[in-house]
Amino acid sequence: QAAQMAVPEAAFILHGGDMTGGKRTDWQYFYYLNQDTLMNTLIAPAAGEYDADGFTDYFNVGDTGYYSFDYANVHFAVLNTNEDGNQCISDTQLAWLRDDVALARENGAEWIILNTHKGPYTSGSHAQDEEIQGLREVLLPIIDELKIDLVIQGHDHILGRTYAVKDGKVTGKTAYTEMVNGKRFEYS
Repeated sequence: QAAQMAVPEAAFILHGGDMTGGKRTDWQYFYYLNQDTLMNTLIAPAAGEYDADGFTDYFNVGDTGYYSFDYANVHFAVLNTNEDGNQCISDTQLAWLRDDVALARENGAEWIILNTHKGPYTSGSHAQDEEIQGLREVLLPIIDELKIDLVIQGHDHILGRTYAVKDGKVTGKTAYTEMVNGKRFEYS
């Protein structure tokens, strides 16, 4: 509700996963509590580990839980990071991502945004998890190869930002200012 009130003209909500505990009653509660928001906007979710089992039953995202869509000149690829315990994502899905982004570029996408639940970098509690380190090894080279512009992830339930990163190293620093709850934060 807060997101929709803050940006009522938003075309959709991009969600980073962990919407429920995964039980049928949790899904019913999720839809009941959010019915006003969900009736007035689209939601493009990623499957979190807590809701992974029922995710494809409750969202029309195909059987795999990974999918993509275009909005204006932006292509969104949404991954399912609940597939392979050692690296969070299967080789089949990585091949799909390569093909999907190549086709999007051919079709004129100017920006590629990757939405995923578990992501390669975080300042939260999952940073050193073995599966996240495995995800880093397989996904980061592909992000660089495909020149993905932005990665959004939800696993740690925090707001964090990084500088541009390539091969695990900061490639440039961009200063920006952000207002959060009326307070000004400056980053350099």
